[in-house]
Amino acid sequence: MEIIKGIIFATILLKASVSDIRTREVDNYFSIMLAITALIGVNLNGFVPMILGALIVPLPLLITAIAKPGKMGGADIKIMSACAFLLGFTKGMAALIIGLFFAVICTLIIRKITKKNLHDSIPLVAYLGASSFLVYLI
Repeated sequence: MEIIKGIIFATILLKASVSDIRTREVDNYFSIMLAITALIGVNLNGFVPMILGALIVPLPLLITAIAKPGKMGGADIKIMSACAFLLGFTKGMAALIIGLFFAVICTLIIRKITKKNLHDSIPLVAYLGASSFLVYLI
């Protein structure tokens, strides 16, 4: 069951990442599909950490979006919330930290090489999705 869940998880994250990279927009149904995927094989004991993850892990992204309007899309917050629901609080927080770390490092390197403006938007869903799947595998 975990293998099937992982394949579905990876597929949804890949499609959402491609959408974010191409258009800087991610449809709401990706977050809904991730939340439904999280329910595959879940038992009642694991439900509380899932709820905590979904509510607490995306808070730094939400605070950033409120503090600096227009700098972060709602899809980033929704995708991370759905991933944290699937992963639980601890793994969700690890995925958020790893994803943001790689987003900063990779963006700095890419922008330095391509000589693009550091203030342009970045496809954060791709980094959060990759880190979420990496944490899922651990």
